[in-house]
Amino acid sequence: MGSSLLERMRSGSDSTFMQVLIALVLISFLGWAGQPAGDTSRTVAVVNGKRILEAEFGRQYRNAAQMQEARMGRAMSDAEQNQLSDQVRQDLIEGEVVLQEARRLGLSVSDTEVARQLLQIQFLRGENGKFDREIYERYLKRLKMNEAAFQEEIRADLLRKKLRELVFMGANVSEPAILEAWKEANTRIDVEYVRIRAGQFDADVVITPESRTEWLEINQEQVQETYERDLERLYDHPERLRAHVIVLTVHDDGVRDDGLKSADLAARLEKLRDALAGGADFEALARRWSEDATASVGGDLGLRPVPQLPVEAASALAEVQPGGISRVVVTAKDVRLYRLDERIPAKIDTLDEVRDDIADRLIRAEGTPALAAAAAEAILARWKETGAPPEDLLAARNLTVASTGPIPLE
Repeated sequence: MGSSLLERMRSGSDSTFMQVLIALVLISFLGWAGQPAGDTSRTVAVVNGKRILEAEFGRQYRNAAQMQEARMGRAMSDAEQNQLSDQVRQDLIEGEVVLQEARRLGLSVSDTEVARQLLQIQFLRGENGKFDREIYERYLKRLKMNEAAFQEEIRADLLRKKLRELVFMGANVSEPAILEAWKEANTRIDVEYVRIRAGQFDADVVITPESRTEWLEINQEQVQETYERDLERLYDHPERLRAHVIVLTVHDDGVRDDGLKSADLAARLEKLRDALAGGADFEALARRWSEDATASVGGDLGLRPVPQLPVEAASALAEVQPGGISRVVVTAKDVRLYRLDERIPAKIDTLDEVRDDIADRLIRAEGTPALAAAAAEAILARWKETGAPPEDLLAARNLTVASTGPIPLE
């Protein structure tokens, strides 16, 4: 491999040089909803039969989130958290793909190599510059890992490094620019995968009144625990309001570009309020005057839980009955006028009211992961057999093949 590849690179006779081919991998994502919350053994992804567990994903995500927020100097938004979560999951999958290829080629890492690498980690050294056992144990405690798991991570990293060295061994040239160009052009993998969620199999789990009753007879305690765990999130419904709004905005200094101040805008909304009292159409006025995103839909805010409303809005709407118009609300950034359309009182669903729904959810949660896994195995087997995605099996579940695009081994 070495001399012929080196000759190609030096002569430039082969513009594509030599590409490293790694076996096609099918990755099946099992839905999280099918496993109990907080269960660190639940599966995030399966790569050629190897499960990537929630415990590993959660630890990697927490570390990445801490570093990201430290770099940004602030907490991440929901969108940034979702993006980071996807990236961490992708990194774990890519790392597992490379690890499997290294093992397939018969590469291994000895305990001596792991120990040598451990002793070289700078931040585990004490004031004397040598490995410090106490610092090491504190570090493991902070990571919430035991010594064996941490050393297995070192072993995996070294194994990936060996694969990269194997790939590059034929390009041992002195010119750094040539070597870097060859690495960039050739040392990449492209992973195709199918995302299979357990929730896609909900309809395949048949639940009859009889089967539900039978299941409940032996799982009442689990239903009770689920109800108590999800009470605040699913069954404790705060008061909700359906309303419309007209918003006139101001700058941070309370003055608009046209010179109008908050007081001027409040006076304008008072005139609109008088017009509404005289029978004017609120939605038509919102489309004409309102300056926020709801203007195009007549100021419709939809149904909102009261705790999610701005304090000023909740206070103003508490004073009116459905069909009524609020007082003018002045905030630091805008002036608002609300119409209350509907008020839905707070309510807590009792266990008796939701028992059957909880049972159905848990029954499906028990059944769908196995169905998803079986589907993944069937797709993978056909894919390996034919070398191409099994379109009929994919179409039956409305599944599609996705690709990571070229992934550098570095």
